[in-house]
Amino acid sequence: MSTKQLIFVHTFAEHIPIPPSSGDYIVCWTAWDVIQHVRLLIRTLGLGDGIKTAIKVMTGRRKYFVVTDHGEGVHWGWISISFCRYYPIQTGDVVIGPIETLPQARGRGFATFALAKSINLLIDKGYVEIFIDTAETNYPCLKVIKNCQFGDPIGSFYK
Repeated sequence: MSTKQLIFVHTFAEHIPIPPSSGDYIVCWTAWDVIQHVRLLIRTLGLGDGIKTAIKVMTGRRKYFVVTDHGEGVHWGWISISFCRYYPIQTGDVVIGPIETLPQARGRGFATFALAKSINLLIDKGYVEIFIDTAETNYPCLKVIKNCQFGDPIGSFYK
């Protein structure tokens, strides 16, 4: 059974406020970043998914971020540059997601913190057109998306 996903997009002209968080934001933008954080990737995702993540980042089209709390990954997600397998985007556009928060870490602001940090990082690197999507029934993620200045959905697709 497929789930209806809502698509959001925003053109960011300036940084957005970053809420306070007890977590630390780490982004693997390059192969070197992956090497520096390989232990965290494996601890957070497991050996197999940690290796897959490293390979994806090394392709250059995908970036990985993680928020740690006391050194352990509690929230993570993907940034895809000029690439989306579910709906068309333009060269230079960015898709954030999927994102995930450990069940025991939900409700503590890690997702909003990570999305805001990711948006500001992308703005610093010259990206302004940013997409994100989520299931229409994922109310916590819809709240995070709204908190980070995305407006109403622009479309939908089934996944």
